[in-house]
Amino acid sequence: MADNSWMNVAIKASLITGGFALYIFVESGTRDRLSRLENKIDRVETRLGRVETRLGRVETRLDRVETRIDRVETKVDRVETKVDEVRGYLKINADAAKNGTPAADGKE
Repeated sequence: MADNSWMNVAIKASLITGGFALYIFVESGTRDRLSRLENKIDRVETRLGRVETRLGRVETRLDRVETRIDRVETKVDRVETKVDEVRGYLKINADAAKNGTPAADGKE
C-alpha cells in the first residue's frame, strides 16, 4: 500500500508539473502573439497618421481650388454683366435706328 501512495504522489506531481509547463508554454505563445499584434497595431496607427496628414493636405488643396473657383465665378459674373450692358446699349441703338430717333448716350 505504501508503493501505491508514492505512486499517486508522483503522478500528481507530474500532472501538476505538466500543467504548469503547459501554462507557461501557452502564456509565452500568447505573449509573443500579443507582442506581434501590438507591433502591427502600432504600424497601422502610424500609417493612419500618415493618411490623416495626406488628407489634411488634400483638404487644404481643395480649399485653394474652391477659392480659385469662386474667383473665376466672380469674374464670369462681371463679364456677364458687361455683356448684358453692351446688349442693352446695342438694343437701344437698334431701336433708335428703326424709329429714326437719335441714339442714346451710353453714359446714361
